[in-house]
Amino acid sequence: VIGSGTIERGLEHSISLLPDKDPIGVSFKFLELEWSAPKVVINSLMRETTEPNLSTTTESVKFVDSLNRKIKLSLSKTETNEGMLRLTLFCPYWIINKTGSPMLYKSPDHGHLPVGHAQNAEKETNPQSAGSSFPFMFYKNVVSVRISNSQWSKGINIDTATNDAVLELPEPKTSKKAPRKLFMVGMSVKPATGRFWRVRRITFSPCFVLVNKIGGRLIQLAQIATEKTQNQEQDLIDLTENQQKVFHWKYHKSPKQVKIRFKDSDQSWS
Repeated sequence: VIGSGTIERGLEHSISLLPDKDPIGVSFKFLELEWSAPKVVINSLMRETTEPNLSTTTESVKFVDSLNRKIKLSLSKTETNEGMLRLTLFCPYWIINKTGSPMLYKSPDHGHLPVGHAQNAEKETNPQSAGSSFPFMFYKNVVSVRISNSQWSKGINIDTATNDAVLELPEPKTSKKAPRKLFMVGMSVKPATGRFWRVRRITFSPCFVLVNKIGGRLIQLAQIATEKTQNQEQDLIDLTENQQKVFHWKYHKSPKQVKIRFKDSDQSWS
């Protein structure tokens, strides 16, 4: 080891002097992970080159945690006009939870939660709070998600998911007669901007948000029931003026239609 140091997130650390040996590699360590395998950053061919190579190359850096969960980050190498070699370690994908509900994600290939989740996170009621963002660091770029207490989604390849998509995630079946709520969540994969231009954002958002723009009136909404669900307890939603609420379907097999009425009057449902 010719040198080591600690770099805070988003900051830089310079190494001024390097020995005249080949090759020179670098290893990384963060969280409770083991040291990564060394990555060669300088070799004899690079030392013999007089003109700087201004192109950027990117390769994967693999890590393993104490539970033998494999993850990977990306390492980009760029040589500047001044002959300086800049190394940037980053997470190529970042998940943003805007669903309004707790969310879990995991690798469908291995069935385990990723680094950053506690071992008992699936049993917690609020494993990832709404509005939070967290890095996607799986060994393979395939993800399954769960919203609140829904079922897990099928595996989604985020390398090929370039367009907006809608996920329908029903609650697990408990009995033949019990209603099952349906969570409908939109997913988009977009490139980030600014200093995060290397990163792609995976954003999960609710498909429906109810907003009351009827001045001074209290409105009430409910999903239209079928013959099988009309005798069950209605999931009534009250909205005051300018109030908004995330909406999911209470009955996953009933028509995706709502009815509305003014709660402060004797009017019937629409």
